[in-house]
Amino acid sequence: MDLVSVIVPVYNSEKYINRCVESILDQTYQNLEIILVDDGSADKSGKICDSYTDSRVKVIHQRNQGVSVARNSGIDEAKGEWICFIDSDDYVSTDYIEYLLGLCKKHSLLVAQCRTVRGTDSNYSFPNEKPNEKVWEIGDLYESPNRDFRGIVCGKIFHISIFDNLRFWTGKRIAEDEDVAFKAVYKARRIVIGNRHLYYYFMSQESATRTKSTAVNFDFVEIYENRIRFLEEYQEIRLIEITKKELCIRLMMYYIEAKRKRSPGKDKERLIKNFKQYYGEIKHASFPKKESYALKLFRMMPDPFSFLENHVGIIAKNKMAREKKI
Repeated sequence: MDLVSVIVPVYNSEKYINRCVESILDQTYQNLEIILVDDGSADKSGKICDSYTDSRVKVIHQRNQGVSVARNSGIDEAKGEWICFIDSDDYVSTDYIEYLLGLCKKHSLLVAQCRTVRGTDSNYSFPNEKPNEKVWEIGDLYESPNRDFRGIVCGKIFHISIFDNLRFWTGKRIAEDEDVAFKAVYKARRIVIGNRHLYYYFMSQESATRTKSTAVNFDFVEIYENRIRFLEEYQEIRLIEITKKELCIRLMMYYIEAKRKRSPGKDKERLIKNFKQYYGEIKHASFPKKESYALKLFRMMPDPFSFLENHVGIIAKNKMAREKKI
């Protein structure tokens, strides 16, 4: 049986870490190494990590450097042929790893994804769903507006070879795993996406508190710009167009949210400036009509468009719903 390395970055998670680890220890697939990376927690998380006596659990203690450094430390320590990531306040179904690894084996692929559930349930009962899956080529995956692909690393399993010369971008507060998720699928060229909901993304009160700032975090722009540079190296013209379109939609969404939250004027000006730059580079490219019309309307009159979007909804809310879909 292939060894699977499960990497869990831990930071001030004393309320949730037991639930997370127990859900991993209870897996039907047992050939695991569970790497808990205590990222300088100030609470009892580190001691809780050290309390596990199961020989499959390994603990790394490091000074606080952020989730990306913690995940990179886990990758460097991993001995498994496969890697998956689980956040310390989340938990998974008992057949989570068996299902994802089975998808990869069935289709001879290097990356697989299941579906996730978001909520505040501490003991969610995962549904017994009839399995179904679809294999996506990299080009078709990003062309399709109805794909179930999620640009995060949780809810996926990766072959260890994917991480040859690939690590998480450190120093970013948001979207840090979108970069790795995209590059991983690009390296694999194909991904199998299963329909079963097996990963529970726990929306803790602490998570909600962190989202109350009115200032715009522009890390996501750098993440997209890094992806564009990456694709330019391989002359992936169509994927570059799609990436710039996705960035424009994200900028539009952030502007609408900035208007609602009354973010600083300089942040809104920067969002519009970035939007105009990238929209100007793709305005003649071919995209689905709804997206093309929305981008064009937003370019011409961002404030009226934002008002309508906040009260009616044209595209951005649908986009947000897709990104949050369970």
